[in-house]
Amino acid sequence: MIRGIIKALFVGWVTKKFAERSARRNGTVAANSYPDRRV
Repeated sequence: MIRGIIKALFVGWVTKKFAERSARRNGTVAANSYPDRRV
């Protein structure tokens, strides 16, 4: 159970980082995967 929570937090953090990195190139990926205030 604890391992599942840690995995969910890690996946969410990686998704956020990937979305922010992709948003610098196209600016549309972040809006689809993760809510971003800059878009």
